[in-house]
Amino acid sequence: MVVIIFVLLIFTILYNSAVPLLGKYQQLSYYDDLDTTYDLYHIRKLVENDANFETIMNKNYAILQCANGTIANYATCDNLYKALGITYSTDVDVNDEVIYLKKVQLML
Repeated sequence: MVVIIFVLLIFTILYNSAVPLLGKYQQLSYYDDLDTTYDLYHIRKLVENDANFETIMNKNYAILQCANGTIANYATCDNLYKALGITYSTDVDVNDEVIYLKKVQLML
């Protein structure tokens, strides 16, 4: 009886510690998938090589669209967005938005 209770206690502790880890893993797998990392790498390279790089870096955030003049090289931007499957138009419901966020370190 003591052995059964001890074994059940061990399995209960293992279950309670493993299930939240599995949920956290599934949540993080959306952010760390290979396709998203690949897409963001190419968008970062597009921004770094663009003539408007300094303007984008001086803002806290920028919506990176080819058509609105954020990215100076329209042809390169448009080709990259088409290759990555990012859509944009004047219709707000159809747009995929690529937003550059500047990480700001706060002084306390």
